[in-house]
Amino acid sequence: MQQGMLFHNLSAREPGVDVEQIFCILHEAVDAGAFGRAWRHVIERHAILRTSFHWRGHDEPLQKVHRSVEMEFWQQDWCSLAKAAQKNLFENWLAAERQRGFDLSKAPLLRLALFRTGETEWQFAWAFHHLLLDGRAVVNLLNEVFTFYEAFSRGENLELPPPREGAPAP
Repeated sequence: MQQGMLFHNLSAREPGVDVEQIFCILHEAVDAGAFGRAWRHVIERHAILRTSFHWRGHDEPLQKVHRSVEMEFWQQDWCSLAKAAQKNLFENWLAAERQRGFDLSKAPLLRLALFRTGETEWQFAWAFHHLLLDGRAVVNLLNEVFTFYEAFSRGENLELPPPREGAPAP
């Protein structure tokens, strides 16, 4: 299935094919440092989140898992802006992220953003390539991120059992 998605992406006439976007409003004071740490920890735990794809010069496409990757994590404070301006900025950001797409040969194939929109309100956005995750995996991954986030925001460390080798991510 990944090979079919790769072909679909490479043959697309416009960028943004198979770019998935998850976004939500968090109605609480968010510890952005703990949130970023939770994401970095989950990326370290799951090989699929450190994956790139290579096809040029190969008989078959190759999937490469990197030991480590630099996560792109935007943080901006929009508290001083009117709600209409925040909404417009966020919609423009989502459209630009989709248009930007991903270079499949460069891991990680995900980007994160956290926008503070009020005293206890944050807008979260996660863009990733569909090659990485299906719908069920997204839910499992987000549960894991927020489990680590809760622990890290309390100043605690958390150890979960290691992911199973070869299991669907995560």
